[in-house]
Amino acid sequence: MRVREAAEDLVSTGIGHLDNLLGHLRSGDNVIWLDPTGSLAVPFSQSFIVASQALGKPVLYVTFDLPPRVLFEQLRSVPSNCDLTLLDCFTWGKGKGADVFLSFYYEDRTEYPGRILRVDQPHKMKLVSETLWGAYESLDGQVHLVFDSLSGMKEIWG
Repeated sequence: MRVREAAEDLVSTGIGHLDNLLGHLRSGDNVIWLDPTGSLAVPFSQSFIVASQALGKPVLYVTFDLPPRVLFEQLRSVPSNCDLTLLDCFTWGKGKGADVFLSFYYEDRTEYPGRILRVDQPHKMKLVSETLWGAYESLDGQVHLVFDSLSGMKEIWG
């Protein structure tokens, strides 16, 4: 039997019917979307980011599987003025520092929401962890986290 949570402890997935089915998420809950194609979880992440922004909660998004340009194209409904921090572990991870991915950092990025932190050695778990916690500590209040993806982390970290 669940004890009644205070409204501030409830977190929306951003999808009303899913919130009703789950009884909402709670602070500290971990949600894993099993997505064998690698493309089905984006609408859930996008809805979660938009819902978090509506609550005034900053979002820290860690990506191992998608280059920032592609990720932002998929998250196009996220407002450009949102409090979103992207931790890019793709460009120097699976992207291997290829010019096609690095070029993103040399173009005008004003159309993309939030700030972007590139991890140049994502194969070093300690460096990713330090960068993640440094970004986390720079944000105010309760921070919502999105990791994309666990299989991408496993591929890089072994």
